[in-house]
Order: sequence, then C-alpha cells, then structure tokens
Amino acid sequence: MHRPLIPIAIACCVAARTAAAQCPDGTPPPCSTRAARAAGPAAPAANSVAVLYFENIGRDTSDAYIAEGLTEEVTARLGQVQRLAVTSRTAVRRLRNAGEMPTGELGRALNASYLVNGSVRRSGAQVRVTVELVRASSGARVWGDQFDRSTSDLLAIQEDIAIQVATGIAGRLAPAERASIAARPTRDPVAYDHYLRGLRIIKRPSPSVMGPAIHEFEAALVRDPAFTEARAGIAVAYALSVNWGFTTAELPPETLLARGREAMERTLREDPASAAAWMARGVLLMFERPRTFEGSVEALQRCVTTEPDNANCWNWLAVAQRRLGDYEGSMRSMERSVALDPTQIQAVADRGFIAFQARRFGDAIRWYDSALVLDTLGWQNLAYRGRALFEFGDTVRAIAEARRAVAIGGGQRTAQLTLAQMLGRSGQAPEARALLAPLLAAYAGPDSIPVRDGYELALALVSVGERDAALALLERIRPRGPWLYSYLFFPAFDPVRADPRFQRLAAEIAPPNPRPPN
Repeated sequence: MHRPLIPIAIACCVAARTAAAQCPDGTPPPCSTRAARAAGPAAPAANSVAVLYFENIGRDTSDAYIAEGLTEEVTARLGQVQRLAVTSRTAVRRLRNAGEMPTGELGRALNASYLVNGSVRRSGAQVRVTVELVRASSGARVWGDQFDRSTSDLLAIQEDIAIQVATGIAGRLAPAERASIAARPTRDPVAYDHYLRGLRIIKRPSPSVMGPAIHEFEAALVRDPAFTEARAGIAVAYALSVNWGFTTAELPPETLLARGREAMERTLREDPASAAAWMARGVLLMFERPRTFEGSVEALQRCVTTEPDNANCWNWLAVAQRRLGDYEGSMRSMERSVALDPTQIQAVADRGFIAFQARRFGDAIRWYDSALVLDTLGWQNLAYRGRALFEFGDTVRAIAEARRAVAIGGGQRTAQLTLAQMLGRSGQAPEARALLAPLLAAYAGPDSIPVRDGYELALALVSVGERDAALALLERIRPRGPWLYSYLFFPAFDPVRADPRFQRLAAEIAPPNPRPPN
C-alpha cells in the first residue's frame, strides 16, 4: 500500500513583500543553493510524469480540499508503478500559482515528459472530474476523460485516473502494478472525505485549526478504525501543537504529549513505514527528552529515509539539528528541503535565523526577505526581519516592521515582545514597559515559563535595564535544554552575557559538544 506523508506546512509566517528582496547569493527569492541553480534540471526521462494540481471550478471554494486531495492521491498511486518516474508533490506545489506557462516550459521546470491536469466541480452529492494526460514537449493530448459520479466514488475515480495515466505512459500494466494502484487507504468514502478535510486544515497549523483537524481525523477513524493514515494525522497534529505551544487549560503540554505518543505508537505498530508517524515521533521526542533530544534525530532520519523526496521530513530534521547545535548539518538538511520545495517557508527562514545567530545580519535580512516573498499572511518572520534590521543599524525601519508584525499578528505575544525589546534598546523605555507589564503579569506566579515566551520576556527585561529580573526569569524557563540554549546567542543578551548566573545557565543547558553558529 502507498503511504502518503501527511503534508505538513510549518506555520511560520510573514508579511509583505519588499521591493529589493534578494537571496544571499544575489538572486531573486525564493532562495535555493547556487549549485542547484547552476546545474538546472536533468533532461526528463521518457517515462516521467507530473500531476498538476487540479482546479476547483465549483462555486463553493471550501470544496478545494477535494481537488487537492485528488491531485495528491493520484500522484501517490502513480508512484507505486516502478516503471514511472513521478515528480513529487512538493516540486509541483512550488509552481502551483505560476500562471499560464506553456506545457514545454512546465515540463522542463518539473523534469517531466508528461503532464496530468484536470478540474473538479462539486454539486451537492455529485462531482464532475475532467482530466487529461498530455505530452509536455508538444501539448499533444494522449488521453482524457470526464467522470460524473457521486462524491462517494472519489476513491474509484482516483484509481481509474491513475490506471489510465500509467497505461498511457508505460503501456499495458502487469497485474501487480494494477494491484498497487488499486490499494486504498480506506474503503469508506465518508472516512476518506473526513481525512481530506483534516489534511487541508492541518497545512497551516494554528491554535484555532488544530482542534478541527484532529476532529476530522477522529471522525475518519470512527468510520474506519483501520484507517492508519488518519491516525498518523492525529499524531502529527498533536506533535505540532506541542511544538508551537497550542495549549489550553483542558489540554496542557503533558496531555498533548501523551495523546500524540499514543497515536504515533499505534500508527507505527500498524505501519512501521509511516513517514508521518516517524515525523511525529521525532518532534515529540524533542519535548519528552528536552535535555538530550534522545532518539529525535534518528526518528527524523527514518522519516527522510522513508520519504526521501518530502521536503517536510528534511525540514523537521533541520529543526532538530539546529536546536541541538549542529548548524552545519541543519544547513545541509535545509538546503535539501528547499531544493525539493523552494516554497518551504520554514527552511528559508531558518537560514535567516542561523545567520542572525552568527551575527551575519545582512544575510539574515536577505533570507527573511525571501521568506516574506513566500508568505504574505503571517507576522513572525516580519518580526525576525525587524530584529536583523535593528542589529544592522536601521532602527527606524526595524521598529516600523515590529509594529506591523504586532498589527498583523493580532496581539501575538512574540510580536509585542519584539517591539518592546526594540523600543527599550532605542531609549523608548516608557512605551516598552507599558507593552511588557501585562505580559509579565501573566507569568507573575511561581510556575515555570515556556521556552517561547520565556526567552522573549527575558530579552525585553534586559532591554529596559531589568537585568536581575531577566536572569531570574531565564532560570524559571522549562524545559531546560538545547532549545533554550539556541536562543542565548541573540545579541540582545550581550548585556548579561558575562554575568555568572547567565554563564551557569548556558553551561547547564548546552547540548553535547556545543558549537556556536558561524
């Protein structure tokens, strides 16, 4: 059976595009490695095919999940035919909004001799799927058809399309090839519909969507308890919730960890080759074993071994390596992620993060420029770009961008604290303290403070001259380990860097053989 990886987008996000945005190598974003740019794609193999994202042409835009799921499932089914070279979903996704490119240009960009394209129109319980297979070099139609069926027949439609496309390229299929295409993640069409909805929701994780995503995956399992991919979706959703701090009074971190581990372990018992479950395991182990991350990198390496062309596996491996202080390994994994999918916002932004830590602020600005081009809906990378501008000496623009991040983020604590830090360091302490006061009040008790909020609060306290309070707050942060250590390189901690309390904390939480970013 094919095992499509849950397509997780890591929600970091950004704001508006800047006119002079460029990559560190001087080329326009999205950034990739110079070697990859110079080499260009190899000549397409005669049996190569790319499935372009099907267009949702129905009136209801919420039906887009059907078109997206159809595209990705057909891609996965074709990937089961060893005689075909199938372009990865992530490579296709980067050209999803490329406009009306000639088929020859698309074929070269996707390294494919054949292209599959189509459209989906849903009307109540009926769906019309129109699809065709064309030669990329000439645009000549090889095969095409139109399917007017019930939405409950989506799984059968996917199977029919994959068989016709594979036959059109490779000729008559062997019985084993037909069987691999016919393998289905579930036989229940309602369960499959819930699964597709969950996949679409989880692609941009946020506190408001993780609950609904989990609900859709759970609804799929109610219909089909053997639907392993849906269970993997639950594991990933809980793992991402832990990483991004999407906790509530009813779902504290311990509960999220326990539920994520339960779903992950059961998925791996049912399917030891589930890349999504290995991804979830790698993320969960960062929080279950925060001092050492023991087993995390190994799990994420298993993820990339299982799905070597999936950018998300490589990106999460890069995150784990960075947090452990393996900056060279992290950069290699990030480069692999971006090569597979230049729209991987987190991988691009993480290059900016490492450049910022290494105090290469010009490079950091350019990497964040590229991240901002890729996503105009968020706020976090805008705030980080503001930090880099501040350290670069452009205080006015830095503060302006921090204010924009606050406005776009709708009051997100990180954005507010970033602005407070800049205001404090630029001599505007009264406004900085006014921003900081309610955020500090939220952690006035004796309880521990989570990493994401804690280091930001400490930086803001340093910026207004409250050094002892900043050190006391750093000592309350939990978990204590490499993740927190990775933030201690920030230049704004320089005023307390020589303090014995700061040095003791850094020594206590450092990863084995710490290597500063350079």
